[in-house]
Amino acid sequence: MFNWLVLSIPVIKAMAVVGNHLLYTRAQLDGYADEGVRIFLAAYGA
Repeated sequence: MFNWLVLSIPVIKAMAVVGNHLLYTRAQLDGYADEGVRIFLAAYGA
């Protein structure tokens, strides 16, 4: 569950792109990770 919260959006977007393009900035990836952790901790506690 935790992995999917963090990786779902980047994985789905990456599957829709063809070629060798930079899909995400470091800040965007950090944002996805932070939000996934926040949701996981809200659901399952710290």
